[in-house]
Amino acid sequence: MDNVAQFGGKLPIKIYLKRADYVFFCLSTFGTGALNGMVAAYLLIFYTAVLGISPIITGTMFLIAKVWDGINDPIMGIIVDRTRSKYGKMKPYLLFGAVPFGIVVVGMFLPVTAFPMAAKIAFMYISYILFDITSTIVTIPLFGLPTVISPNPKERDKLLTFSQITNCIGEQSSLVIISVLFLITKNNQALSYFATAATIGILAPVFMILAGKRVEERVEQSDTQPSLWEGIKYMFVNKNLFFLIITTLLSFFRGLVTGAVIYYVLYVIGNGSLQIWFSLPLGLSSFVGMLLVPILKKKFSSKTLFIGATIWYSVGLIIIWLLQINTWWILAISMFFIMAATGFLNITPNLMAADTIDDWENRKGIRQEGITFAVISMRTKLSSGLYNFFFGFY
Repeated sequence: MDNVAQFGGKLPIKIYLKRADYVFFCLSTFGTGALNGMVAAYLLIFYTAVLGISPIITGTMFLIAKVWDGINDPIMGIIVDRTRSKYGKMKPYLLFGAVPFGIVVVGMFLPVTAFPMAAKIAFMYISYILFDITSTIVTIPLFGLPTVISPNPKERDKLLTFSQITNCIGEQSSLVIISVLFLITKNNQALSYFATAATIGILAPVFMILAGKRVEERVEQSDTQPSLWEGIKYMFVNKNLFFLIITTLLSFFRGLVTGAVIYYVLYVIGNGSLQIWFSLPLGLSSFVGMLLVPILKKKFSSKTLFIGATIWYSVGLIIIWLLQINTWWILAISMFFIMAATGFLNITPNLMAADTIDDWENRKGIRQEGITFAVISMRTKLSSGLYNFFFGFY
């Protein structure tokens, strides 16, 4: 009975994953979270405050790049769904895409302040497009990987939850490192951003490659490879997935809040080192919310938790706005309680997406993990692009 578990009085279900599988896979999502978090949180500020590029030009670039994402992500998802290799369906992209991904992120934060403005703008476009490509190659198969690592749905949900937690912790890691570097460098933004990107860009690929070598793809794939048209059509004919994407896309305002907090500390308070008083409590609050998801899922569905957390988050922000809180430490405490809701909002969409994959396989006899998590990724990138576009014009 070492390899089985009893769930709800039903027949025993085989246990496939060991503790090391969880550890190594979660390290990989921590790494990708750190790379993507660095770009999402600080690239706009780097372009405008360090390189001196106009916010309007920068915001426009982000919007154009997200149009490219609308093409790039689904194509990558279809490629993943058509992949059949000795390494598996997802793992090849993790193993061979990790190093280029890390190198590109480091290169994005090169302090090319001596370049002419035209060269800076060209650097911005080229480096960001390369980031979009390498990020897509790695993150889409990575976040689809839990759905093929184990046929056991309990293990899958557990791995999705834990990996999303470490991904979110990774996203916050750049905020912590930069806050410390601001103290060390006496608020030298250019040096702090580049040193943080270099640290993350070296460590993250190591974590991803270790995970790629450790985990196995155990869910059997059909011999039939979906065509390009079938992949595109899937996004619209799978109604559960379609409505999930529309619903979560509307949550892009969460990015506005993150960006607003960073700008508040840098430009209203005028002290970048205070970011740690926001990043640590907000990260901890979100972490607590994510830990509650597996507990509450025993009584509530993922959809119910998502709806409840959305109401909680929205009402909390409205209260802060009505009270006009301007004192930074009171705002930090208030945001701590509100941000717990983001823990639910970070995890439940992935759990619901995994459910749509199983449902589609039961009805159509084919699994399309790649395109499913491609559109989830596209939703995330579109949200990021919208708030960067907004702040660019703000």
